[in-house]
Amino acid sequence: MSKFDDIFKERLRKTFLVALEKVFNQRFDKINAQPIEFRKQVKRKADFLFHTSLNGDNALIHIEIQTRNDPKMIKRMFTYIALLYDKYELPVKQIVLFLGKNKNIKSTMIPEKNVGLFDYRYELINISDISYEIFLENKETLIFAILGNFNGEKDVAVVEKILRKTDSFFTTEEEITEFFADLLIFSSLRKLEKQVQLQTKKPNFMPLDIDITKTLTYKQAKKIGELEGELKGELKGEIKGELKGKLEIAQIMLLDGMPTAQIQKFTKLSITQINALKDKSKS
Repeated sequence: MSKFDDIFKERLRKTFLVALEKVFNQRFDKINAQPIEFRKQVKRKADFLFHTSLNGDNALIHIEIQTRNDPKMIKRMFTYIALLYDKYELPVKQIVLFLGKNKNIKSTMIPEKNVGLFDYRYELINISDISYEIFLENKETLIFAILGNFNGEKDVAVVEKILRKTDSFFTTEEEITEFFADLLIFSSLRKLEKQVQLQTKKPNFMPLDIDITKTLTYKQAKKIGELEGELKGELKGEIKGELKGKLEIAQIMLLDGMPTAQIQKFTKLSITQINALKDKSKS
């Protein structure tokens, strides 16, 4: 960036409203200047990301797993696609797999939106819309049957079918213990954990005394919880950083002799905060 860029931008800043109409041919009923610097640091880790190839065409598949309704999901997914395209420069197919119980997720986790220049959308799949019987077909998907659509069958009947499948799919005690630990955790999303526990205590099933805290699933869940705690801490740091940025801008505007009302309108700071800056600069 040359010194001429700075001079041009400074001149434009002082006459921007006129320039906007005369140079850029843009007219508005109302316009407010906004802070220019983006201070928020984006830290994101996708749940699943796959590099795919079909007939020589490369693309990415990005999948997020969600257990609760999140009204901000479309913003999160939009952030992801911008970051992914910036890094890989490949087409991205995005999918959110919802594991919760709510049937009306499309009204909350809106999967498509017009963002001005184009229509953005991601694919939203509710696992409870998929028949549980599909998941009974193999070892790898059996665990997801407890989250599927029971097709009007009684809970106890579906749980029994899932448990009976374990005889043919799992052979070692380690596999069985891990599966039942996962099943208890997954079943809690449908409030069926007691039903699962009752069925496993019946004479025709192997009695199991599972310590969930010693299983891989529990350890991973605990780690995720710790990471979420760290992210919350980072969020607080981002908020503090954003406030610091606004205060710095306000300080510059005060030095330029701008009125308090204009500074408040531009930075969104309170009158009390701006007056505190004034007092600090005088001392």
